[in-house]
Amino acid sequence: MKKLFLSVLAAIFTLALTMPLATPALAGDLSPACHVDLTKTASGFHDKTIEWDWTVAKSVEPETLELEPGATDTVTYTIGATRNVASQSEQIGVRGTITIGNYMGYTMCNIKITDEVKYKKGGTWHVLTTTTIVDGASISNGAIKNYPYEIQFTPVDGATAYKNVAMICWGKSTAGGCRMDLGGQQSTSATFSIPATSITGIDEAARVVDVETCPDGFTCVHNGPTEWDFTDSGSVQFTKDITNDSIEGCAEATLPNTVTLTENDTLQQRTDDATVEIDIPCCECEEAVLALLSNPSAAKVGETATLTALLQDEDGAPIVGHPVDFYNVTDPVEEFLGTVNTDDEGKASLQVTEDEAITATYEARVSFNGEECDPAQASVVWTTGGGSIPGVSSWSIIAMVGAMIIAAFLMLRRRALA
Repeated sequence: MKKLFLSVLAAIFTLALTMPLATPALAGDLSPACHVDLTKTASGFHDKTIEWDWTVAKSVEPETLELEPGATDTVTYTIGATRNVASQSEQIGVRGTITIGNYMGYTMCNIKITDEVKYKKGGTWHVLTTTTIVDGASISNGAIKNYPYEIQFTPVDGATAYKNVAMICWGKSTAGGCRMDLGGQQSTSATFSIPATSITGIDEAARVVDVETCPDGFTCVHNGPTEWDFTDSGSVQFTKDITNDSIEGCAEATLPNTVTLTENDTLQQRTDDATVEIDIPCCECEEAVLALLSNPSAAKVGETATLTALLQDEDGAPIVGHPVDFYNVTDPVEEFLGTVNTDDEGKASLQVTEDEAITATYEARVSFNGEECDPAQASVVWTTGGGSIPGVSSWSIIAMVGAMIIAAFLMLRRRALA
């Protein structure tokens, strides 16, 4: 009997020693040699992302220039860059990393990590949201794995604190499969706060570059920079001096100017241009028509003849108030006779006389902007007799002769009838 009692006692003692080895490892019941290291970080965030869109516009004043050869004029360009919000988004939540170190002496299997965001209000903690971070993972013995997470949520009005709780449960990998009854569970937590808004801008700035194309025969001097950086809507101005180096009259030229805006992040580009039309005026002599008439074209020595210059443009309109110079250019002497301005009909008249029998040649001359045009000529035959009847023009003589012929015809007719 005593022997039996000792045997039973030995069996109970042996069972007591072996039982902890067969019990699953649970949170708070892990020996230093066999345990799970579960840690986590938690950082609140309040991120706002704004994506900007840009437009660019370019104008020039004046849009047209008139440049004679050698002339210079200035134009003013204005570049405007406009920034608008294309889209924006806002995220509030908590992010961090959950780290698991397996020191259980076996492979942890079917690992599930559940994360809870809690808030404190009125002295009590409440669950705000629950998220599964990992489901079905495994970690071999002695390995460490990190599981980053990010959970977004809407803050609770009146909440005084926030914390993040990570809960892990696992099974033991055996030859027969994953035994959840031989695994365990554990939890850890970390408090966090929601920080001030952090704003991230996309295409918050842009660069503007101006490119000119100066036409052949011209010089273009750009006054100021050709590149600008914009961090908000705004405008810049610059001037450009345009010189006609060699292009002659009756021509046209075009001065294009292109601006390109490049958004800093997406590198999207916007362009616009402004064009100056350059007109090279025709020489005014080429547009003027000058004629000279004499009345009469034949006269006696000592009488007077009237020289009449007619100045018109190419469309036949009179050029009014323009000076006309008269010359006697009969060989071998050139004599200046005087200057007369054209009247409302574009006419300028001057009386001339000669004291010897001669065929005299007269010229009318005009100039524009210092450039002399081709002259117009007329001649008068001066005679000592047989010339014009004093004070009577050539047309008057013709009219008188015609009248005399008609009168003679009528007289002869009357006689014939008688």
